Amino acid sequence: MDKGTRDTTKLYAVLRLKKDASPEDIKKAYKRLALINHPDKNPANLEVFKEIKHAYEILSDPKKRSIYDRYGEWGVTMSESVGGPLFDPEVESKVGGIFFLSSLMTILFIIFFSFLSQRIDNLIDWRYLLIFIPLWILDLILLAPLVQTLRTTFKERAKSQSQGTQVDDINDPESGENMTSQQFATVFLIIGIIFFVLLLLISFQVLIVLKIDNVIEISAGVVFIPLFIPEALNFLRLLVQQIIAFKTVGSMSFLEALASLFNNFWLQLLRLAQEILLILKIDHALDDVSWGIIFIPTYLLGVKYFISLVLAWFKLKQMPEGDERTANKALLLLMFSLYFLIGVLGYTFLGLLIKKLEYSDSIKMAVVFIPIFLVLAFLLCCCGCCFPCCCFLAMNTDLGDEVVSQAATAWAPPDRQITLGSAGERNSNNTITSYDSASPLSPNPI
Repeated sequence: MDKGTRDTTKLYAVLRLKKDASPEDIKKAYKRLALINHPDKNPANLEVFKEIKHAYEILSDPKKRSIYDRYGEWGVTMSESVGGPLFDPEVESKVGGIFFLSSLMTILFIIFFSFLSQRIDNLIDWRYLLIFIPLWILDLILLAPLVQTLRTTFKERAKSQSQGTQVDDINDPESGENMTSQQFATVFLIIGIIFFVLLLLISFQVLIVLKIDNVIEISAGVVFIPLFIPEALNFLRLLVQQIIAFKTVGSMSFLEALASLFNNFWLQLLRLAQEILLILKIDHALDDVSWGIIFIPTYLLGVKYFISLVLAWFKLKQMPEGDERTANKALLLLMFSLYFLIGVLGYTFLGLLIKKLEYSDSIKMAVVFIPIFLVLAFLLCCCGCCFPCCCFLAMNTDLGDEVVSQAATAWAPPDRQITLGSAGERNSNNTITSYDSASPLSPNPI
C-alpha cells in the first residue's frame, strides 16, 4: 500500500497553505477560495468547491486537524467511529502511558515473585529487604502521581486565596475548569483516602520485612495492623449505611433484616476471619490445625460467588425473550467463564501453597507461583505486546491498512467512509475514491 494513502498535506494544498498555517490563515484562505469557486459564480467548479469546503471543515476544527496531521483523512473518519477516542492524540498519549506503566508494574511483580521463590527455596541468601525492592519501586510509582496531584491542588488553592478568589472559583488541575468548594473537598478527600491506604500497604510491607528478617521481634498481629485499620473504617462505613437503610425502610421482617446484613457484611466478615486465622497460625496458636482448614474462608468466598452466578442464571430463565435477555445471557456466560478461569488458577495456587506449607520440601516455591506467573505473563503480553503491536499494524503496515478499512466499513456510516490513494477524487455521495497508480482502473481502499 502506497504511503500516500495517509497523506497529511493534501488538504493544506487544497487551501494553498503550509502545514504550520494559523487558524486565521485557514479561515482567510477558505473565504478567498470559496468566493472564487462558488457554484453561483462558477458552476463548473462545483467539485473544487466541495474539496475546499471539506478541507476547511477538517482544518478549522482543532481536534480534527490534530488527527489529520497525524493520520490523514482516514484517521478523521475513524475518529467518528466507535474506536474514535484512540485516534485522538491526547487520548492516545494517555493510553500509551497507561499501558507503559501497566507493563512496568507487571514486570516488577514478575521480578518480585521470582526473587521471592528463589529466596524461600534457599537458592539465594539475600535479605528480604532486597527481595522487596521491586515492591518499593512499585510503591513509588503509585505514590508519585498522587503526591503530584495533591501538590497541584494545594497550589491552585493557595493561588486563588492570594488573589482573593473564592473557593468556588478554584481551577481543576486536570481539566482547567472551575471547581465548586464541594467538588474541591470531594477530590481532596478521594485522593487523601487513596494516599492513606497506600501508606498503610507500604507499612504492612515494611512490617513483614522487619519480622521475617528478624530485625525486631513482633507478632503477626502487629504486622496485620495496617490491614485492620482500613477494614475497621470500612466496617464503620457499612454500619452507618445499614443503620440509615433500616431507618429509611422502616418496619422490616427478621429475615429481610438478616438478608440485608448478610449482603452488606459477608465479604468483610470472610476477610476478617481469614486474617485472624492466618495470624493465629503464624503465631503458633493453631499448630495442631492444618493449613487446609486455615483457608476455609477463602473456599467459602468462591462458593458464595458460584451460588450468586447460579441464582442469576435461574433469574435469567424467568425473563421474557428479547434483546435484554440475550445481552444478559451473554454477560452471564462471560462471568461464568471468568469465574472458571480465575477459580482454576486461584485454587490451583492455593492448593500448591498449602502443600508447600504442610510439607516444605515436597515442592518448590517456583512451582507454587506458576499460576501467578501465568496471569502476569498474560497481562504483560496484553499490555506490553498485543496492544502496541495492533497499533503498529494499524498505523504502519499494509496489513494494518486492510484492518482499518474493515473497521471503517463496519463502524463508520456509509456517507462518512473515506478511502484514499495516491491520487483521489470525490464522488457524488461525498466520499473520496482513489486509484492506485499500478492499477488505475481499480479502487484502492485503505
